[in-house]
Parts: sequence; structure tokens; C-alpha cells
Amino acid sequence: MKTKKLSIFLAVFMCAFMGILLSACGQATVKEIYVKEGTINTTVEHNSTFSLQGIVVVAKLSDGKEVEISTDECEFSTINTSVVGEQTLTISYGVYTTEIKINVVKKLNTISVKDGTIATKVDHNGTLELSNAIIVLNYSYGEPVEITANETGLVFGDVD
Repeated sequence: MKTKKLSIFLAVFMCAFMGILLSACGQATVKEIYVKEGTINTTVEHNSTFSLQGIVVVAKLSDGKEVEISTDECEFSTINTSVVGEQTLTISYGVYTTEIKINVVKKLNTISVKDGTIATKVDHNGTLELSNAIIVLNYSYGEPVEITANETGLVFGDVD
């Protein structure tokens, strides 16, 4: 009698357990995640604040559907904007990760022509010689950078 009750209990338990497993098999699972194109700025200026505002993370499911994931459910690595160059933003959702390349660039504050490198007066119908012009680039940090017009392919407009 005791064995019969145990057998019935195990049979009921196994049926219930299999039912749960089979119903779970019908649910779509996450296959991968990605960032929706155009929802994150991949270029940020040096020493500025990198923002995730507007980013949309999407999960591709096993049934072919795609669903947006709340950013509250994701973990994001940090971007150090004090370092110029390419960095990797890693986004995690559970065991799934995706990476986006973020480029931290110097902010160009001003462009000027170095004094004495081009003529300030030109005769009527004369030609302004620009091949010796030195262009000075002042960035948001560091020393100014000087380049010649020849090495940049820089094109000057007409002078009235």
C-alpha cells in the first residue's frame, strides 16, 4: 500500500514537472543583444560628459522577434573622456553582451593663420601666395598645433 501511494505520488509529480518543462520550452529566449542604430552618439568631445540618454538596447529572441530592453536592466561600462582615442563601451544584459566603439576627440576651439606667413597686402589683380601659410589649430587642451597649407590639402576661398 505504501509503495503504491509512493508510485502514484511520483507519477503525479513527474507529470507536473514535465508539464512545467514543456510549457517553458515554448517561451522564446534571448539569443543576442545589440544597440539600435542611431540611438547613441559614438563620438564625444574630450573632457565632456558621455551620455547614454536615448540609447535603445534590443534583444533578439529565439522566435525571431525583437524587444527593447529597459536600460535599468542593463549594465554599462564607463567611457573616460579625459583620454583621447577609441574606447569600447560594453553593454551587458544578464549573460549577453555587446560592444560599441566610442571615439573621444579633441575639441577644436580656433583656427588661425600664423602672423607673417601670408602677405597682408596684395596688388590689384595680383596673386595671393598661400603655399607658405602656417595654420594654427588650438584644441581644448595641450599646445597649439601648427601645420602648413601644403600638408593638409587645405583650400582657401577667393579674396574679394
